[in-house]
Amino acid sequence: MLSPQLDDIVHLLKTHNARLASEPSVLQLREHADALYDALDIPQGVRFIDGDEVHGTWTTFHGARRNQAILYLHGGGYVMHTPQQYRTLTAALALEAQREVFAVDYRRAPEHPFPYALHDAFNAYKWLYERLGEDPSIVIAGDSAGGGLAVALMLMCDQHGMPMPRGAFLISPWTDLSLSAESIRSRAALDPIVSEAGLRFFARSYLQEHQDPHHPLASPLFGDLAGLPPMLIHVGGNEALLDDATRLAARAAAAGVDTSLKVWPSMFHEWHMWHTRLPEARAAVMEGAAFIRARFDA
Repeated sequence: MLSPQLDDIVHLLKTHNARLASEPSVLQLREHADALYDALDIPQGVRFIDGDEVHGTWTTFHGARRNQAILYLHGGGYVMHTPQQYRTLTAALALEAQREVFAVDYRRAPEHPFPYALHDAFNAYKWLYERLGEDPSIVIAGDSAGGGLAVALMLMCDQHGMPMPRGAFLISPWTDLSLSAESIRSRAALDPIVSEAGLRFFARSYLQEHQDPHHPLASPLFGDLAGLPPMLIHVGGNEALLDDATRLAARAAAAGVDTSLKVWPSMFHEWHMWHTRLPEARAAVMEGAAFIRARFDA
């Protein structure tokens, strides 16, 4: 049975999005999106520290291990958000997984189109790997565009001979910027956050005119996934990006990747962000954190 809080949150999301102008500027779009996540509660017991050498934010806590960390890549269609808006989620993951989180403040489109975000993520990964010292271990996590970016980052690690992370926890990943997923149309009336028009705007902003939407480092669904580490993929049953997640899981499994896919009935895009208000979101965060702990202990 679904929790009674679900309808209230979906209504809030629809009401919030209805206030957005029909043709907002990028700045207006960012401010509108940030306001929603900025209002979410942050769990107690963590501290946030700005990165010194790499742009980003540490989520840390007393007694954190020094050679193991989670690298987090936030969502927002490559256009919106910063680690600031994801403190509620990085705090929950840090506390539940008992590992520090470094959320990368990668450069955003349209000012910085593909592949700037990927280069920033790769440089942050290399920096973190070296910073962790002897026997370093990293698990990557990301949501939406950050979920696709996480897979692209692993493909880039493979291309450059970098050690792979121990695993990847992907939340509602956007993996196909060509927008070929049927669920973008079939779930249009159910998804209170993601729309086809919005996805087209984000893809155009990130790729601009000179990039192929099938490029595997922009749309990792089309990449060679063989050799990637174990992945846990979460997606909501009501998401426009449902097929981006299910197709990624199928292609990864076919390539021999240890892949776990969980489709959460009736959940919306990035529902994990609402873990302080929605029981299903809390359960999803705890499941993701358990996967992360298991990967560090493997």
